[in-house]
Amino acid sequence: MQKIKSLVTWLLNSAVRRYIRRNGIKVIVVAGSVGKTSTTNAIRTVLAQKYRVHRPVTAYNTSKSVHIEMFDLPFATSAIGWIKTTLLVLLQTLSRSPYDVLVVEIGTDHPGELHEFAWLQPEIGVLTAIVPEHMEYFKTIEAVAAEELSIADFCRQILCNANAVERRFVGAELLQRIMWYGSDSEYSANNYTLKQGKAMVDVTIAGQRITSMPVQVIGEHSMDALLAAAAVAKACGMRTSEITHGLQAISPVKGRMQLLTGWHSTTLIDDSYNSSPEAAKAALDVLYGLDATQRVAVMGTMNEMGGYSERAHREVGAYCDPAHLDLLLTVGADANDYLATEAAAHGCRVERFTSPYAVGAYLREQLQPGASVLFKGSQNGVFAEEAIKSVLANPEDTAKLVRQSPFWMKRKAKQFKDFPNA
Repeated sequence: MQKIKSLVTWLLNSAVRRYIRRNGIKVIVVAGSVGKTSTTNAIRTVLAQKYRVHRPVTAYNTSKSVHIEMFDLPFATSAIGWIKTTLLVLLQTLSRSPYDVLVVEIGTDHPGELHEFAWLQPEIGVLTAIVPEHMEYFKTIEAVAAEELSIADFCRQILCNANAVERRFVGAELLQRIMWYGSDSEYSANNYTLKQGKAMVDVTIAGQRITSMPVQVIGEHSMDALLAAAAVAKACGMRTSEITHGLQAISPVKGRMQLLTGWHSTTLIDDSYNSSPEAAKAALDVLYGLDATQRVAVMGTMNEMGGYSERAHREVGAYCDPAHLDLLLTVGADANDYLATEAAAHGCRVERFTSPYAVGAYLREQLQPGASVLFKGSQNGVFAEEAIKSVLANPEDTAKLVRQSPFWMKRKAKQFKDFPNA
């Protein structure tokens, strides 16, 4: 059976690669420990100012799902469904492509997985960050770095985020190939401000400075995605005027630093999709900078940290500042055991929960008019997006939250006894 699967995969890869070459499709891949989805979205938005860019109905980040993502086919869950999907992919590769550019988010859980995307033969590879991820498998940050930087083995051009990729991980030979964005490079952002929900930033694109540019995404750390998009666009031959227009068109992705309106005229920062120490601290910085009558943070367990988990959660707990934070609510085992304990030791008012629905109910009682609330978490055992539902001013905004499909709602129902209508 394994030999058959390998043969089918080889057949699909070969057919899709011929399709890419025949249609002259430019392939760009986005790797990194964090920030891949926001960066992928930003690149697609900016490149769309000049090129026909594919925007998949459903996005995956595994090598086995690239084919169905390219042609917007359903994910097969049975042997018959897989055969049908395989035939549909092969049939689609005989057609003419409706797009010029394919931007693919590529992910890894284990060492060596990124090399499974090598068959795409990308022209550009973007590396967003090297920080602890899936540490139960990688064990060390050096192993993470080796995996993420392995995209250099199969990408013609490499772009790296100078704000989140330490040069100590990059060998001398590879260093000569890399084009940097962020920090003091030719692609940088300065003087970021957020007032009354409106963000402004000065952006430098290929050495040309554009001042006071309005952007829709929030958080100084979110500017990295815009800079990546600008650097990719320039590498693809776009003019600076086209790039700036595209940067202003970039909108937040579900569950990633998205502003929502809560009841009692509160501001909700939905960053519930996933979490890591660096991302959690960056999100807290945004919350600390808001002018609010009350600041509340809902922080969930950071999953897949392995043996690094206690250290990671204590690091975020220590970053919780009682001078800028009125209330911290934690959800999930490690967040309750380590993050909450560390935050309380630093003087924060902390409440612990085992369910996002209990968090939501508590928030309804505690929120003051004009408050700002940050929601940050991961998937299993957390699902912080469910807490947001209880305090939305407009229930229709539930559609803007992550993981609302029947698949995810069924999973949540299994995990939490207080799931609505359970």
